[in-house]
Amino acid sequence: MKRPLLLALVGAVVGIAFYFIILPQKHNNPFPPPPDKTAAIRYYLTEFKPSYKRSDCIVRLDFAYSGDPSVEASSLIFREFSYYLLENDPKAAVFRFRIPASSRDKAIFLQFADQCDRRFEIADALAAHLVNRQPVFEMTASHDLIAPGPDSIEAYGEAYWIDGRLN
Repeated sequence: MKRPLLLALVGAVVGIAFYFIILPQKHNNPFPPPPDKTAAIRYYLTEFKPSYKRSDCIVRLDFAYSGDPSVEASSLIFREFSYYLLENDPKAAVFRFRIPASSRDKAIFLQFADQCDRRFEIADALAAHLVNRQPVFEMTASHDLIAPGPDSIEAYGEAYWIDGRLN
């Protein structure tokens, strides 16, 4: 009598593991485990010093979204970008993010706090990562120089940019 119960329990554990671990990996799970933030936190608390102007840190990514209209595209994008940067480029993991209302489903603006001289390289990697993880997106990074402003992004902060003081 105990053997069938044990077999049923083992079967249930294997089934649960398959459902929550194996199956999501095979179907490009949109909710991967949270990334480790330790490297980014350590860097920004102990080493980071503002060394870029705001205009040196802005990049535009042009995109189209063909997914479920009930799913907020900006939430998917922000999560994927955050996860990618925390895992692959923690020094670039602090950024501001904006989709102007006038360009909904057309353009995203990122403003990095560090690694700004690599912003186009990082943006290219983010776009490739997003399209790979979420095929309902098409995305390309623009290599145009973008000025801070109401039509792009206007993040401030003395702690992040050398010209970040809000007057």
